[in-house]
Amino acid sequence: MLLKELIKKYRVRRKWQQRDLAAKVSVSQNYISKIELGQAVPRSERFRDRLVSALAIPRVQMLEAYAESKLTAEEAAAFRKVAFRSFKDRPREELLTREEETLLR
Repeated sequence: MLLKELIKKYRVRRKWQQRDLAAKVSVSQNYISKIELGQAVPRSERFRDRLVSALAIPRVQMLEAYAESKLTAEEAAAFRKVAFRSFKDRPREELLTREEETLLR
């Protein structure tokens, strides 16, 4: 899934307008629109972390979506392998948001 699709999916799931998300992550509604249209891909890791927190997106899913949005198909596949290796040995509570952990109980 591309980053533009991921952001919109989680925003809509929360029943937020673009302006709601923009306010939560301290950017303009126009910038959120550009991200969702695929006209902009946020390069800042700090900003992507704010999106992860605001939308309760699993960090791994954000990394994969970012990679797929910025890399060729071969590069994205290689990235997923590396990302999977770096996360598979970490405790589950480090990888899941509180909301996700609650849903799994």
